[in-house]
Amino acid sequence: MQFIKALGVSVHNWKVMVKAIFCQLLIIALVVTVASLLFSNLFFQIVDLLDSLQLGEFLNSVVTSISEGTFDSNTFAAQLQQIIEDVSAAIQQLPNFLNRVEFSYILAIVIICIYRMLLAATDVTVAYQLNEFMSSNSRRPFTWYFFKKFGQSFRFALLQFVICAPLDGLILFGMAGFYVMFVVTFKWWAIFPAALLGIALYTLRHVLMAFWLPTIATSGNNSVTQCLRDGISKLLYHFWHVYWKNLVVLLSVVALSVLITFHSRYLPAGINQSTVAAIGTSVVSLIGFFVIKCINMAEFYAANNRPFFYKRFNVYGTEIVKNKKNK
Repeated sequence: MQFIKALGVSVHNWKVMVKAIFCQLLIIALVVTVASLLFSNLFFQIVDLLDSLQLGEFLNSVVTSISEGTFDSNTFAAQLQQIIEDVSAAIQQLPNFLNRVEFSYILAIVIICIYRMLLAATDVTVAYQLNEFMSSNSRRPFTWYFFKKFGQSFRFALLQFVICAPLDGLILFGMAGFYVMFVVTFKWWAIFPAALLGIALYTLRHVLMAFWLPTIATSGNNSVTQCLRDGISKLLYHFWHVYWKNLVVLLSVVALSVLITFHSRYLPAGINQSTVAAIGTSVVSLIGFFVIKCINMAEFYAANNRPFFYKRFNVYGTEIVKNKKNK
């Protein structure tokens, strides 16, 4: 029942999701525009290099080969090694300061870090909007919260990146290590338990901070760090309830993304299949993570024994009610 109510919160707040996605795209577009104006040659070289790597085609071929039963672990390992070498060579080709390759690697890492932080630019705003709807069945303008809580959003995004980026790296390398360790014995289908392990670990990482945003939205003036500690301490007693719901959503996102990637190869030749697959999987991921935020907020309310609205109700003023009675 709690899961259905959380889905109800997400359905009745779809406008918040659309505004958050639009805001994220706008921020990224502005940053890309500024970067292209300040570092025009470097920016376009990075775009050309990313396009030449053909990462989308590689992922599409892997999904297709698995679905058709033609996946070969040796070919996959060789292709992956080639991509790693191509990425390393591409980074070294970028213009760098003082003709040192190290600065190119630092520049690439900085760009990735900025992009990773931008993805969390609207998380605090969304949390405040959901909390206001669930507590009072009302909602102030999205932009009002966005600018009012901009400093808090920046601190949250920075701390989240510092904590989550190393954990995501460990999960990625752990999943790859699991696959390499078992591929010799179990051949190509070892990729399935490796993927499931990766999803389970990623869900665990995500759930450990599930109550962070709800605590920020409901705690008033507490610091972002204090809210993280309070959220984790409250989560320990409700971990499994949050975990399995997050796992269901993430598995659904992965399954839909695989289906989109698989079916994109049937598009007409004039359409860029990788672009369509990238856009489709991105939309599915953004929707999935918004649903997860609603689930975490609902579970936070339940953990604190607080009732909440999960549907939108039309509340009429007293004068309107009186006029109806007089009629």
